[in-house]
Amino acid sequence: MGSVGGGRSGHVSQSHGSHASSSSLRWRRKNSDEVCFCGLKTVIKKSGTRENPDRLFHACPRYRKGSHCNYFRWAEDDDYEGLENLGEVKTNAQMESDAALLNHNISWRMMTLEAEVKALRMQLYFGLIFVIVVFMIMCMFFSGK
Repeated sequence: MGSVGGGRSGHVSQSHGSHASSSSLRWRRKNSDEVCFCGLKTVIKKSGTRENPDRLFHACPRYRKGSHCNYFRWAEDDDYEGLENLGEVKTNAQMESDAALLNHNISWRMMTLEAEVKALRMQLYFGLIFVIVVFMIMCMFFSGK
């Protein structure tokens, strides 16, 4: 509900990746009973300031809705525990196979685009020749009178 990465469920999604693997981890708050001064369960928000970019904080669920209690507390790294590995891990061989397939698709697309450009150039040349011939015929027709 308005919180980044999980709202009232207390879940925050976070991705970890490298050139050898692609996976995502789901994180859960250890203490999910934190309440604001209104007595409501806090939500997790992500900071957008230059001083604390993407840093998580606890806030009143009514934050930015007019009537809120101004509850604020930075979420510490030890407030969360890793739950499970949700994504698939790709081996180097799988990634190389994917890259080869992408290269093949790109090469095929380049060849079709080059053929299309060649055909359009030919149409342009024939159109230009047609215009020149018509112009010459008109010049001969009007200069003869």
